[in-house]
Amino acid sequence: MIPFRLPDIGEGVTEAEIVKWLVQEGEIVSQDQAVVEVQTDKAVVELPSPQAGRVCRLYGEGNETVKVGEALFYIDSATQQDDTDRIQETDIQESSFSNQKSTRPLSPKALASPAVRKQARQLGIDLARIKGSGPGGRVLKSDLERQLNTASSPIQATQAEEFHDTPILSSSLSNFTNQAIHPSETEIVQIPLTPIRKVISRRLLLSTTTKPHATHFDQLDVSGLVRWRARSAQLNGSKISYTAILLKMISCVLKKYPIWNAHFNEEEQMIYQHSSVHIGVATDTPQGLLVPVIKEIGQKKLNDISIELQDLITLARTGKLGPNKMTGSTFTISNAGVLGGEWATPIIQSPEIGVLAIHPIRQLPIVNESGELAVGWRMNVSLSFDHRVVDGADAIRFTEALQTFTQDPSNMLVMLA
Repeated sequence: MIPFRLPDIGEGVTEAEIVKWLVQEGEIVSQDQAVVEVQTDKAVVELPSPQAGRVCRLYGEGNETVKVGEALFYIDSATQQDDTDRIQETDIQESSFSNQKSTRPLSPKALASPAVRKQARQLGIDLARIKGSGPGGRVLKSDLERQLNTASSPIQATQAEEFHDTPILSSSLSNFTNQAIHPSETEIVQIPLTPIRKVISRRLLLSTTTKPHATHFDQLDVSGLVRWRARSAQLNGSKISYTAILLKMISCVLKKYPIWNAHFNEEEQMIYQHSSVHIGVATDTPQGLLVPVIKEIGQKKLNDISIELQDLITLARTGKLGPNKMTGSTFTISNAGVLGGEWATPIIQSPEIGVLAIHPIRQLPIVNESGELAVGWRMNVSLSFDHRVVDGADAIRFTEALQTFTQDPSNMLVMLA
């Protein structure tokens, strides 16, 4: 019987959350058949079976977190029925494997998933004293809840008081939490952070605590951009998205001011300027904020950028964006145009130098060059930057350079020549 452990997917991934099982215990699978769908802090991926055989044991339920190296399932190449004693012996070995990485060893005789073990530690429950209701005596979440509600629970009153300051992550124990921790509340909904939100939290905290952020606000004249896009649609029969055009314009600005197309190494106190422009596009998805990256923008045509951008956004919103599609950016934009808003203070994605928030393109009353009141197309932008590397004057030069292109897109021809 072969254990399949959560592999090292790379990109610093140390754990994954089980989304759903694609097979059932006892099912015969073929080699490379998808068995489980997991979500890392990068993307949702399907993990295949290493060989053909019978799935003997599935570990973990939906929304449970599994560490790299912990068993997800066991598969037996033999066609006969599973030997329960042999499975139980393997489970004990797996428990020992998990305990080697834990600072509070649990009983090796208790069969339980990592998430159940964690909850047992938080609640002060000895798994060895619980008779599991799962296959092979495996302890389930429902067993922990039942243990809490029984008169014979090993938790003493003094112990229960100590747990008031201990966070309980299981939503299945909400009744216990409401009564013991928040007696005045009628209902509390606990929502643990997903792997993606955890990594967003870590990265934003790192950025805001290590980078001296400053934000420059500006309003750009985009009348030329609006006219050019309309003429392009008439000639080609389809409109290229504003975001795709702006990505090309921003790449020209980054070529003109390469200090923005750079990474800053905290430890070395060194700036690394990049010759190629790779722009990340912050994207709002059901899973959280993802940043797909369009690489070598300077070498691509507008139509190709538009198609690639739409493909990446679709992958991101459907949870199919691979880790390789979210790495290597040298600058980031946040397109808030669809959602609205006037201004923002976007947070820089380390180790980059800056991030540009793009707001809706709108018709506003303006005073033209003749001093007359007129209507013009305008777009607000918010440029956050690492003040250790660039200054406010650099930010002004950045947005002014971008405006030369939005006022008259033909100015890009000089940069692209």
